[in-house]
Amino acid sequence: MDAEIIMKAAYLASKIGYVLVANSDVRGWPHIGIAGKLANPRGKHIVVTEWFCPGTMSNLQANPKMSICGLGLVV
Repeated sequence: MDAEIIMKAAYLASKIGYVLVANSDVRGWPHIGIAGKLANPRGKHIVVTEWFCPGTMSNLQANPKMSICGLGLVV
C-alpha cells in the first residue's frame, strides 16, 4: 500500500473524526462499520482505533480484504 495515501487517509480521519470500514463475508455480502480514528505508526499500515465490531472481525477471518473510506478517499 502506498505510504503517501495512508498518510492522507490518517490525516483526513483525524480532521473528520471518523472513517468507514468496509469488508464482506465469504458469500460477498457487504458489511460497513464506523471507526473513530486511524493511526499511522510507520507509514506502511493503517491502525484503526476506537472501533470494535464482531461482524467485521469475523469477516476478516475469511476475507482479509477491506476498505477504509472517508470524505471521498478510499484506501
